[in-house]
Amino acid sequence: MLTRRSFFQSSAATCLAAGRAAGAPGMQPYRIRFSSNQIRELRRRLAGTRWPEMPFETGWAAGISDSFLRELFEYWRGRFDWLAAERRLNQLTHVRGLIGGEQMHAVVMRADPARRAPFPVVFLHGWPSSFLEFTAAGELIRRGRPGGPGFDVVIPSLPGFVFSESPRQPGMNMAAVADRIHQLMAALGYERFAVHGTDFGILAALALCRRHAGSITALQLQDAPQVDPLPEGPRSPLEAEFFARRQRLRETASAYRQIQTARPQTLGYALHDSPLGLLAWLTEKFWEWGGHGDDFWGTFERNSLLTNVTLYWLTGCILPSMRYYWENRPLRIDVTGEPLRMPTGILLPLRDPWSKPRSLADLRLFGNLKQVEESPTGGHFFAWEQPQAFAAEVIRFLEKL
Repeated sequence: MLTRRSFFQSSAATCLAAGRAAGAPGMQPYRIRFSSNQIRELRRRLAGTRWPEMPFETGWAAGISDSFLRELFEYWRGRFDWLAAERRLNQLTHVRGLIGGEQMHAVVMRADPARRAPFPVVFLHGWPSSFLEFTAAGELIRRGRPGGPGFDVVIPSLPGFVFSESPRQPGMNMAAVADRIHQLMAALGYERFAVHGTDFGILAALALCRRHAGSITALQLQDAPQVDPLPEGPRSPLEAEFFARRQRLRETASAYRQIQTARPQTLGYALHDSPLGLLAWLTEKFWEWGGHGDDFWGTFERNSLLTNVTLYWLTGCILPSMRYYWENRPLRIDVTGEPLRMPTGILLPLRDPWSKPRSLADLRLFGNLKQVEESPTGGHFFAWEQPQAFAAEVIRFLEKL
């Protein structure tokens, strides 16, 4: 049987020129290549899916819409071309190497040497995302704006996500993740770098700043801690909308977090074995957290979304990715202690249901705050949904440095 480990061992490398382009001493060029047996097995499972009987339209009130899921599933089963997706992914420069005793993966994008900024930027994703979240925006940041610098971009797969090997022991908390990101950047030849974090990447970025402050030239986060206690008095329209949204999330959309924090193991087995279950569990989060309004497929392109789901399936990473919730209990930002001294920017996409307006952000953790931006576009997956707007925000912050 082809296991996840044997898949990694059997994957071929890209040409030596790609390795030189990546500039990665200690890291090896890497090429994505799944076997025909793995693809056939996925198709066999899709063809043999057992659907529950649903004699009425469900909508989204009790979970993912039945009609939406069936339509997306049929596209995945009959029209999605994994080999074409794989070819597109292999146009990127991938590297993989031993970090902290386990294989770790990253995408590296090099700026034009004539216009290259003096420091790179590392982008840290969260769940249920992957390195795919930042690839389109990363290309724009690599190029920079006309007349401005371009930035080297590094997009790691967090340990246990897709091509980064699953942790062999418990304890993959944010301190351990931060240490591995730091080792990865050193292996890529970068002594100092800026870091951008979203979702779990926020906690990893903050741990990097605490544990390796001397390596961090700048910090940018997509969200900030919430003021506690909340200020008294009337609410602004933005604040009122935020609290109403947060209340809805707590009442209808927080069960996933409770499960993955308390019992990820049990659900993880089911999702690991069922393509339909995996598709439903991941896609629901993009629907609930994305800033798509009434145009979901105008925000998330089907092939891109299904590439992410297929990567989760083929690499078998759903359980280790879910364990992040368990390993990092309680999930909160500690605002106590010495303020961070590196230049910091806060990006608040107002279509992100978890993001808050500036008036409710607790900013005392940041001792060198350079920018706080409320963005009217973009949801939780801002870089994926609106790569041009996201890249412009990141570049605007970095150029201030």
